[in-house]
Amino acid sequence: MYFSFTRPSFLLFLLAVPIFILIHFLTIKQKKAFKFANFDAIERIKGAKVLSKNLTLLYLNLGIIVLFIFALAGTTVHFNARASSFTYVVSIDNSRSMITKDILPSRLEAAKEKSIKFINSAPVGTGIGIVSFSGNSQIRSVISSDKIQAKDAVRGIELSSVGGTDILDAVIISSNLLRNYKNKAVILVTDGQLNVNSIYDLIQYSNNNDLVIHTFGIGTREGGENEIGAISKIDADALEAIAYNTNGKSFFIEDKEDFDEYFKEVIETTEGNVSLEISSYLLIIGIILVILNWVLINTRFKVLP
Repeated sequence: MYFSFTRPSFLLFLLAVPIFILIHFLTIKQKKAFKFANFDAIERIKGAKVLSKNLTLLYLNLGIIVLFIFALAGTTVHFNARASSFTYVVSIDNSRSMITKDILPSRLEAAKEKSIKFINSAPVGTGIGIVSFSGNSQIRSVISSDKIQAKDAVRGIELSSVGGTDILDAVIISSNLLRNYKNKAVILVTDGQLNVNSIYDLIQYSNNNDLVIHTFGIGTREGGENEIGAISKIDADALEAIAYNTNGKSFFIEDKEDFDEYFKEVIETTEGNVSLEISSYLLIIGIILVILNWVLINTRFKVLP
């Protein structure tokens, strides 16, 4: 196992850690209570170990500083583990037809919920990007092994105000994100109502760019009433054709619980080197320690000078 850093210059701040420790003890020494007090007597009266309290706060503060420094430095850990043999872009349809409620609370909300479950189920270190599409496409998150980043991107997808469903554009955008990866696949989460460009152009483009497309048709075959009162049905034929002709798999989600097993079928794993960007996790742990530090200072350790 080893570490790498996207912004190594921030590691220079580690040189300030010994200075912080020195300042901490000099501050204690300069307090009058610590110049003249009888520590044994203080411990009997207060029922606590004064020095151990100061050391606890010192350790907490050091932990906070170090965690924030490594988070800013863009820390990535590399290790051998069971890894995905593919890099993925999850491309989610947010066109107006996705507001249909034949799957509650709506097709779009169900798609977002299960896309997050796919991200959670992917092996550690799996590269995942997020794209949303309607009449045009938008990159929500570039390829990253940071699951927090990917899930936040999915949660931020809202119904588009742009008309149409241009799946080819979504595939092109996804392919551009995946251009530097050998094994690449798109998880296409949509009701399949392609109404911009040709399905044949989409298949040809995918094959020319060695892109595997797994289609997850979300919606019922009977359909549901959309916002203008028309019945919106899943385009099963189009989604089956896209998956079949790009060596992918096609699934139809009439009950959103079906997503759980389907997503697992498209994740191929192998033994290899895994790279995991952990800056977000370090930042979260650092924030938790800041809160803990504040609680201790204002409650249990409030008696400290």
